[in-house]
Amino acid sequence: MKAFLAAVLLVGLSVSIAEARDENPPIPPSQCLPSGIRPENDSRLAKRGSEPPQKIGVLSYSPNRGGGFTFREGADIAFYALPYPPQTRDFDAMVLVGGNVKGAKVVFHVAQRVKIFAVGTEKLFPGAYFIYRCRPVETAQNGIFCREDTPIAQWDRDTPTGKFQLSIMDVDSQTRVKLKSIVPVLEQAPKPLPSRS
Repeated sequence: MKAFLAAVLLVGLSVSIAEARDENPPIPPSQCLPSGIRPENDSRLAKRGSEPPQKIGVLSYSPNRGGGFTFREGADIAFYALPYPPQTRDFDAMVLVGGNVKGAKVVFHVAQRVKIFAVGTEKLFPGAYFIYRCRPVETAQNGIFCREDTPIAQWDRDTPTGKFQLSIMDVDSQTRVKLKSIVPVLEQAPKPLPSRS
């Protein structure tokens, strides 16, 4: 009897997971939520001014209200440069967990406390930016997503009088090319005033 119940549980879990994947396709980055705010409604990413977006390679960009720039590829946000460092926060997310039930492998969703990246609140020194990419993370509440702002590059300098450089973190080669293409935009951003001795 126990073996029969385990088999029923295994089949039920497999079917419900397969159905959930078919009914709920991955949410694109432009649709994910950070505490209820979509990227296009985030005040830091709101467009500053009325000028149309400028084109740079396959991307277009516009200055945003939070300082920095929002870079789009077509209608979707590719990434954004903000003068705020990342911070981590605890978050209840749905995580895929594997296990064995009577020798059979099963995979199911479990609510688990995880750390995710978010855009911080303290400002960097003038001219410095973190470049973020948005990734949706499913919350412990079914069907609700939270936005993770993953830092993928940093525009910074080693010394107060040094040259700004782009430091790219671990990303695919196509994203690297797109990040390198935004360097002229970051170089033309307002420069900090020289420090007084």
